[in-house]
Amino acid sequence: MVGRPRNLIKNGTCIFSVSTTFALTCILTGCNDVSKQKSLASAAAQRFRTRYNTDSCELLYDDASHYFQSRETRPRWLRDCAELRTRFGPWSDFTLASSNSYLFGDVGIVWVRGSAHFLNGEADVRLDWDLTNDQPALSNLLIEAGGEQISIPGFTGEIRR
Repeated sequence: MVGRPRNLIKNGTCIFSVSTTFALTCILTGCNDVSKQKSLASAAAQRFRTRYNTDSCELLYDDASHYFQSRETRPRWLRDCAELRTRFGPWSDFTLASSNSYLFGDVGIVWVRGSAHFLNGEADVRLDWDLTNDQPALSNLLIEAGGEQISIPGFTGEIRR
C-alpha cells in the first residue's frame, strides 16, 4: 500500500508534465503563425537571389541579422559574396524543397532549403532567416555543391574577418 501512492504520484507527475509540456507548446505555437513565417522566408529567399544576381552584396549585408553581422565583417562578406558570384555565376532558379521553423516566443528562425540552378552548375542552398518584427533578416547561408559545404557565417561563433 505504501508503494501504490508513490506510484500514483509518480504517474500523476508524469501526466502533469506531459500535459503541461503539450499546453505550453500549443500556447507558443499559437503565438507564431508558422505558415506566415515560412511564406516570409520563401519571399526573402527569392529577394536574396535577385540581389545576389544584381551584385547587391552591400545591401544583402545591410539587411542581414545582428547574428550575421556580428560574425561576418562587412569586408569579409563582400569578398565572400564576390567569390560566390565568381564560382557559381548568376542564380537562375531556386526550387524550395523544405522549410523548418525554430520558434522562440514571437520570433522565429525559419530556414528554407532547395535546389539552386546557377550558370556554373547546381547546388543545394539553405537560407536561415530571423523573422523579428516580420522582417526577414539573413542569419546564415549554406551552399552544398560537389561534396563541399560553404556556410557563411557558420555556427562556430567565431568572427570571420
